[in-house]
Amino acid sequence: MDKFSNLKSGDAILMADDDSKYNSAAWAGGITDRKIWIGNSSKGSPYVWNSWDDYFGNNPARYQNAPTYTRNGGGARSIIVYSKDSTMTGITHFAVMNKANDQLHGFDCESKIGTWGRITHTEKSLYGSEYGKTYYSYYEVQSPLKFKHNTLTKLALPTVCTMEQSIKEGLSIDRKVELSASEKEELDGFGRLVLDKDFEKMYSDWVADYTLADNFGEDNAIFSGQEFQKLVQQGRKHWKKNMSFLCDKIFVNTNEYEDEQDLASVLLCEMVAPYYAAKMDSIKDDWFKNQYTEDGKYICPTIEYFTKRYVKSILEEEYTKANVAQDFDGNFIVLEGRNLKVNLAKDAVVSLQFQNVTTNSSLMLLNSQLMKKGKYVYEIDVLPLASGVNVCTLVVNGKASSVKLIK
Repeated sequence: MDKFSNLKSGDAILMADDDSKYNSAAWAGGITDRKIWIGNSSKGSPYVWNSWDDYFGNNPARYQNAPTYTRNGGGARSIIVYSKDSTMTGITHFAVMNKANDQLHGFDCESKIGTWGRITHTEKSLYGSEYGKTYYSYYEVQSPLKFKHNTLTKLALPTVCTMEQSIKEGLSIDRKVELSASEKEELDGFGRLVLDKDFEKMYSDWVADYTLADNFGEDNAIFSGQEFQKLVQQGRKHWKKNMSFLCDKIFVNTNEYEDEQDLASVLLCEMVAPYYAAKMDSIKDDWFKNQYTEDGKYICPTIEYFTKRYVKSILEEEYTKANVAQDFDGNFIVLEGRNLKVNLAKDAVVSLQFQNVTTNSSLMLLNSQLMKKGKYVYEIDVLPLASGVNVCTLVVNGKASSVKLIK
C-alpha cells in the first residue's frame, strides 16, 4: 500500500484473491483469464484493437454480449482511465465504477492492481506518482437488447456478461489451434538449422525481468523498450530457428510464467513481420469476414488464436518453397510426398543426392550419370535417410538446385 499514499487500508476491501493472470484492462473489459495489451498497430501485429476506444467500444467485440463503452457519455459512468501525464501513451490503469461489469460493491471503484487481488477504493485514492490521476472516463452504451434476467417470467433475455460466462453459455468460443504432425516435424527441422544461444538467453532475461518487475501500471512498455527491440533484431538473424524456439512456448505452453504464451506470441509476430506481415493481416481480414463458427459461436479475437494461425500459414508457405526448387535453364525438381520429380530440358550429366543437415551423412541416388531429355520420377526410400532435415540436391551439367525433406 505504500505505493499509493492516498489509499487507506480501511477502504481497500479485498474482492478477489491475488492473481497475476489478468490486468486492470482485462478486468475492466470483463476478462479474467489473460492480460490485455493493445496499441501495436504495425503490420503483422496479432492485435485487433489499435486503441482503448476500440477495445472498450467492442470494435470488434471482445466476446459475445460484452458491455460496450464510449467516451461520449449517454449512459452510466463505468470505467475510469488513469494516466501519469494526461496522454494516451501515459495511461497506467483502469478502474470500474460501482455496478460496472454488473459487479455491485460499496465503494465508488473496484480495481485490479498489479498482481494483487481486486480491491475497492475511491477514485482519488489511487492518485499519485504510480498511476497519475483521472485522464478520462468511459460510459455505458445503452442498448434495447441488453436486459437483465426477467424474474417474473423466468425468461433469460440477452444481457451483458463476462467472457467466462459468454463461453460457458455457448455464446463465444476461445478457439484452439493445433499443429499437425507434419508441421511439428517442419518446426523441429527449423530448430536444428543453427544454434542461437544469444537469442535464447536474451529471451529468458526479458521474460524474467518483466515477470519479476513490480508491474503496477499497464505494461505495454514491455513491447516498446530497448530490450525488446534488441531481442527482435537478434531473433531476425536466424528467424526460422528462433520461431521454432518460440513455438514451444506458444503451442506446448508448459511455461514457467503465466504470461509467457502471449509474450512469445507478440515477439514472434514482430520478429517475422518483415517477411510475412501480409499473412497476419490476411488472417485477421478473414476473421473479420467470418467471426462466427457454423453453430453460431463468436470466435474471440485473442493473441493466441491469431498467432497460431499465423504460424501454420508460414509453415505452409515455407514447405512449398522448400519443396519446389528454383527453375534453372528449364531443369527443375519437385518433391511430392515420396515422389521426386525431375525435369530435364535437354540431355545432361546428372547427379542426385540427399545430405542430412545435422549428421552430414549422405545418400547418392545418381552419380554423374548421362541422361536423356525428359521427365523422371523417383520414389524415395526414406528408411536409409537420417532423421531430421535432408537436403536433396540435383546437379545438371554442373548447376545445382535443391529441395528439403524432413524425416
